[in-house]
Amino acid sequence: MTTLASTLSSVLTKASHHPVVGQLDDADCGPAALLTVIRAFGGKATLPDIRSQCLRDPRGASLADLVSCANHMGFSARAASGSLDQLQACTLPCIAHVVNERGRPHYVVVQSIGRTVRIGDPALGPRKLSREHFEEMWKSRAVLLFEDRAPVPPLTLHVPQIQWTLNLLMESKALLAQATFLIMLGTAGSILSSLVAAQLVTRSVPAGQSSSIYALAGALLGIGMARALIGFARHLFVSRASERLVRRLHTVLLEALLNVPERLFHSGLLGNHGARLVDVQIAQIQLLRSLSTIGSDILLLTVTCVVIAFISAALLPFLLIAVGILAIGLRRHFRRLRESSLRVASAYSDLEERFREVLSGSRDLRFANACSFGMNMYEQRVSTFAALQYRVASSLGSLTLSSELIGAMVLSGIVGYAAMHVLGGQLRRDELFMLYIVGGLAVPSIVRVLDSVNSLQTALVAATRIEELQTSSDRSSRSLSSTPVSIALETASLRRAAQMPVWENVNFVVRRGELVTLEGPSGCGKSSLVAVIAGHLRLTTGNIHVEGSDGQRLADDELEHVVALIPATTIIFSRTVLENIALGRPIPALTIQALAVEAGLWSLLERLPNGLHTVVGHGGHPLSAGEQQAIGVLRVLVAKPPFIAIDEGLNALDEPRAAQVLSAVVGSSWRPGVILISHSAKLRALAHTHYSLRVRENRNGHDAVTS
Repeated sequence: MTTLASTLSSVLTKASHHPVVGQLDDADCGPAALLTVIRAFGGKATLPDIRSQCLRDPRGASLADLVSCANHMGFSARAASGSLDQLQACTLPCIAHVVNERGRPHYVVVQSIGRTVRIGDPALGPRKLSREHFEEMWKSRAVLLFEDRAPVPPLTLHVPQIQWTLNLLMESKALLAQATFLIMLGTAGSILSSLVAAQLVTRSVPAGQSSSIYALAGALLGIGMARALIGFARHLFVSRASERLVRRLHTVLLEALLNVPERLFHSGLLGNHGARLVDVQIAQIQLLRSLSTIGSDILLLTVTCVVIAFISAALLPFLLIAVGILAIGLRRHFRRLRESSLRVASAYSDLEERFREVLSGSRDLRFANACSFGMNMYEQRVSTFAALQYRVASSLGSLTLSSELIGAMVLSGIVGYAAMHVLGGQLRRDELFMLYIVGGLAVPSIVRVLDSVNSLQTALVAATRIEELQTSSDRSSRSLSSTPVSIALETASLRRAAQMPVWENVNFVVRRGELVTLEGPSGCGKSSLVAVIAGHLRLTTGNIHVEGSDGQRLADDELEHVVALIPATTIIFSRTVLENIALGRPIPALTIQALAVEAGLWSLLERLPNGLHTVVGHGGHPLSAGEQQAIGVLRVLVAKPPFIAIDEGLNALDEPRAAQVLSAVVGSSWRPGVILISHSAKLRALAHTHYSLRVRENRNGHDAVTS
């Protein structure tokens, strides 16, 4: 490492403070500290992405790992050593390697140094230590500094705003007219019921006119029934408008996702990918919910204020003061609710991503099942999510209670102020009663508007997380150091979290232009073996080598760029077949058609109503399992990867068609190596090499697997 003094001239100018990112376990402090500093210097990244690059050892990340990750994400970082005085002369924040209270190596973010040292501890949060205390912890004198290089400019996601929605409604003038008419009817019904009730209480009852009482009571009942029918019609309208909005909104958000298709389907981000698809749904639902409520309730509040001002102009100043008091009273509660909602929304996405990782193994499982702390991490996230959810419910309850109390106070003040005008002869009793009823209608609308704004905020949080996926480091775009020609496993073993072997002492080789098949009983670890070859899992012991055409071996982290995986289940988007295959890549339809013909899959796609231009997915033309797998196969083939792993990705195709696909792929111009998991004897007969995983009884009485 260079001396700390040699880095002083190249350290970044002062960066803005950023909240400390919390660690998930003891091994996670390095990635969490690095993410804190990256965000402080204006970079954008996600913790799963940094973990996937830093944690090469289950015990934690080294300084070299953190330097490599920071450099790969667009920064120029270096490790250094020195004294606290030298560190104080540097521009902060930086990462320091310390020993925590338990005597274990740990990373913290040094944010400022003066009479005290302010640090961000991924385990404990912000801390303020004495200089002596920090120096006692900082025994290694090692730090990670960031030099002056601008981070990679983030991609921009244009989230649909209110203007976009208004433009959409303007395109649907019939729906807009219907919505306006229904809102006006509902508002008129509310005001009319107030007038009728006022006539009933203040005129007919004191006069003892029974016929008028019956008539007005019947009119009041009729108005109530009409308001109920109007509400039902409004609900139908919202459902119909929502269907149209969903399609447009789904297209906009999904286009944002597909702007970076290689990164979207990159093996290191599949867990994020699954969570972000849920985010698309969250954004749709919450935007529709908020937009369908805000308009009508704001109009109702506006009309209420106009009616109150019309009844008594003297009440208008008091009304404005009351609305201000209500807004100030609810501001603190609403801010707390918004912050809690942001936390719980992020925690939900994080929990959903971890759940997918733990069950499906789509991410690198050295952070989950393959390590003893994996399930503890998941359980910790569940507890965090549950606590945050309770906090949101508590905040929402406080908001509702406060809004009702403050609304009641404001309403009482309006009525009391108006009663003084009744005594002075400036206002009639029926007008006073109507003021009370109209004001009472406004309080629930205020609560609904605030709740709708919260829904809109949740939708924007989901859209922000979609942007995080786009701004993650683009590891998939870098070029390989050499053209890969073979992949080999040597005495490889993989163990689960409880140290139970998945398989042991496996030797396996696949070369370009070869078809290698893999068979074995259920649960013997075939999919895990493919996941290792595809770079999704790391071996417990043994080696994996990727040989290049120049005789050089490729680095381990290049493996995920070498092997493309065709899973048994294909995700289908609500787009055309062509867009589902191209995934944002500028690939002409004729190119995909020629590839489908060569692979023997065109007969499955040409029978669709509009061929490659048929809209499929939710609300589109239904696809059979074979048609879905044909799309999944073509997605991979258009990328022409050096190696293809098929984890029962052809099991929905009939054997002759699957055999044609395999022959076409292996014999194609770029001659990929193919690893196939299949129980079909006919397909195994096509293989150049065949491997079988078998279960044996080991000395401890547990099942182990060998090749």
